Amino acid sequence: MKKFIQSIGIFVCSIALITACSDDRSNNPTLQEPTTFSLNTPAYAAQNINLALSDGINFTWSQPAYGFPVAAQYQLQVSLNDKYNISTSTALNDRSGKTIADYETLTTVYNECKGVMNAENLSAALQRLAKYKEDNVPATQKVYARALSVLNNDTIYSNSITFNVVPHYVELKDADPEMWYLVGNCVGDGKWGNDAASIGTSLIPMFVKAGEFYDRVTGKGTIEYTAYFPTGGEFKIPKTPGNWIMMWSAQAL
Repeated sequence: MKKFIQSIGIFVCSIALITACSDDRSNNPTLQEPTTFSLNTPAYAAQNINLALSDGINFTWSQPAYGFPVAAQYQLQVSLNDKYNISTSTALNDRSGKTIADYETLTTVYNECKGVMNAENLSAALQRLAKYKEDNVPATQKVYARALSVLNNDTIYSNSITFNVVPHYVELKDADPEMWYLVGNCVGDGKWGNDAASIGTSLIPMFVKAGEFYDRVTGKGTIEYTAYFPTGGEFKIPKTPGNWIMMWSAQAL
């Protein structure tokens, strides 16, 4: 009789466990696929923001309706005519010079639903779009902006808002090639130093390639490093000194 009661108890527990698992599956959030989201109109939108005197411009936006909180990445885009067809990067990298840009994606990436648009970066973007002459910069400039959200390699865009700035002439130059570094027990002094002070000792920069073309706005292109690594040697390839997040890890075979 005792064994029979124990068996019933185990059976009841099994039913409860199956039911709980079923409930968990039914309550699991489902990732939605929104097509847009909201960029808020800043309170200062009607004012004239002097870019030469400003450090940055604050923006906020809502998280797209993915169905639950997610770690999306956001960027801001600016335009002078509210068109987003040809980027400044595409236009600048057209050697013929015939491609005309109508927007720029600013390089800063945000992980929250807010961010500061760097005034210096915005000034450079407006210079690339408007091509101001040094002696003929308008007193004010209307700017359109929108945000983009990237999640799982899918990109969606917000509504567009406007704000006004006092622009100024910017002497533009091509971006330096985007650099990555090597650090490890078989690189440099082998001490795994990943900070600016370690560049050239523990942290060794990779090399640009002769004849390689590098993006004039972002600096992206092919870089390389040729050397012999001992068997079992471990190293990493970080992008930014002091940051272990964006990097590759490897082991010599």
